[in-house]
Amino acid sequence: MTDTLTTQKDLDLLDDILPPEGRGGKDAATETDASKDAPAEKEAPKSGGLFDGLDGDDDKGAGKPKADAADGKDKSADGTDAEAEPDAKDESKTGADKAADEAWRDRVADKILAPLKDKLSAKKFEQRREQIIGQLKRSKSMDDAVVSGIMAQEKLRSGEHRKLAEEASPEEAAAWRKENGIPEAAEKYDIPAIPGHVWSDADNPTLATFKATAHASDLTQAQVNKLTEWWVGQQRESEAEYDGKLKQLDRQDKEACHDAIRAEMGISEFKPSMAIMKRFIEDEEVFGEGSAEKIISARFFDEETGMWRRLTSLPEIARGLIGLATERYGEGAMANGDGRPSVTANRLDEIDKVMKTDYDKYVREGLADEAMAIRRKQEERENKRALRR
Repeated sequence: MTDTLTTQKDLDLLDDILPPEGRGGKDAATETDASKDAPAEKEAPKSGGLFDGLDGDDDKGAGKPKADAADGKDKSADGTDAEAEPDAKDESKTGADKAADEAWRDRVADKILAPLKDKLSAKKFEQRREQIIGQLKRSKSMDDAVVSGIMAQEKLRSGEHRKLAEEASPEEAAAWRKENGIPEAAEKYDIPAIPGHVWSDADNPTLATFKATAHASDLTQAQVNKLTEWWVGQQRESEAEYDGKLKQLDRQDKEACHDAIRAEMGISEFKPSMAIMKRFIEDEEVFGEGSAEKIISARFFDEETGMWRRLTSLPEIARGLIGLATERYGEGAMANGDGRPSVTANRLDEIDKVMKTDYDKYVREGLADEAMAIRRKQEERENKRALRR
């Protein structure tokens, strides 16, 4: 925007370069001197409006002689209207007078370029001077240039110069976007890399919508970068908050599940029950290789809390897994703390083997009674578990 008269720096310079005739006409100084001896008049109140008086209605007739009371207008000696004289003067202007009227553009251009005189080469300085004079020629007079400059200042202050005109053509819109650092199409935006964040294919639909909205709003690439950083930061805060709540809920569910299993099976059988369930989950012959982690981390969505809760922390699920494990490994697996077959279970296997291979030893050593006592204990344990169910 540096090639127009409406740059802030150029406008500020206008206040310093307007000659007296630019502010009040050629005879302004004379009128000021004459007014010193005249009685003081009360100053009219100022409206404060930016464009008050520009249409000339309020000052119409200012400076003209008062009409004669008898006939309402001045007459010259030969009877012609005095109002016709200014037109005659304008027509009588010489070429020198017209050249003097045009000289204000040279003065303005020189004043604007004064700070650059020692910074630009002679060629570039002259090119810049021709550009400014060309811009000034768009105004017919210095008054027009001043009005245009003030209006341009107001436009700069309001920010309207940054907005794309609604009636702009496609070509004008494309030029405006290029000048203001806005890509020509939504897909031309670059999504910045955020440290610690990895964009995936799952993000593409959201990013495409974001780009389209940004382009429709005429956002610059810098603005898109800032918004993207903000969005990722919000995502991280939300994820951190959710993870904290989920960990707390997992601890509560685990404690509630343990309390329920402990109440059903008794304190002495709680640890063996949890151990045999763990053994069952990790049994690759049952679920396949690498399935244990998937089962333990499996979750379900709880509509009441709006959270994804751990499936194995439900008492009913844990109870079912313990039952399946007991059926698979037998009651003997419940005897020790790691869910593996106990000495008692192994002892039953040994007695059964002796009975089949050396029956005399089986009878002589009373192994039948020992086996019966072991099985009785197992039945008692099973009956207690059934009552708790």
